Amino acid sequence: MSSSGNTPIDGNVYLDEFVLGGREQGEVGRSYNRKKKKEVTAVQLTEDGKIKSM
Repeated sequence: MSSSGNTPIDGNVYLDEFVLGGREQGEVGRSYNRKKKKEVTAVQLTEDGKIKSM
């Protein structure tokens, strides 16, 4: 899914990255082998702190 480009994010924007997937036998820490996937999300907030777009 991609942005149409008609509403660029600006103002109060928060980004977060996280890993999806569970523990894997024999792997330690944040290894990205096999099932684990790194994801990034961005949230734009209004002046009152409410979600405007994600």
